[in-house]
Amino acid sequence: QSFAFGGIAYLGEIESLSIVDAAYPSEPLAQYKTGTLPADRGSYVQRLAKKGSILFVAHGIEGVRLLDVSDPYNPREVDEIPPGTDYSARFVLVEGDRLYVTEEKTVLFNAVLLLRIFDISTPSAPRPLGTKPVGSGYGGMTETIGAGHIAVRLSGEIRIFEVRDPAAVRLVSSIPG
Repeated sequence: QSFAFGGIAYLGEIESLSIVDAAYPSEPLAQYKTGTLPADRGSYVQRLAKKGSILFVAHGIEGVRLLDVSDPYNPREVDEIPPGTDYSARFVLVEGDRLYVTEEKTVLFNAVLLLRIFDISTPSAPRPLGTKPVGSGYGGMTETIGAGHIAVRLSGEIRIFEVRDPAAVRLVSSIPG
């Protein structure tokens, strides 16, 4: 997973994050070990999103790591969002002052997905707003589609949710995909 902003690229690499200046791609500015558990235990960089100087790192069973990257030479962890019980953070998405986190857990050889929504008006101190089970199936890729809606891709379908009120997220459509 990679994310670029303002000439700086953030590259998720299993258990670490490389920060690269696009002007000098062969010389990483910094390497940061993002987790405390080994990748074979399910702890590795899944997806990245950024708001201001805070980089949100979906990091598997360790949840979401919040890194202050205002100094790209010295990223530092400022907070974390632990995953739900038995869940693993798979996707993060920033839209305005909201952080959407898709988590998954495996139950009897099938994935169960959960959508968690946080207020990030202060990016370094996320505040939970709502949680919604979104279905079963592998995937979990989450994208905004505007007007207070997000799409979550599951195995063989895309589910559209209205998220204007994070405490009352509701499914509005399900289409084959």
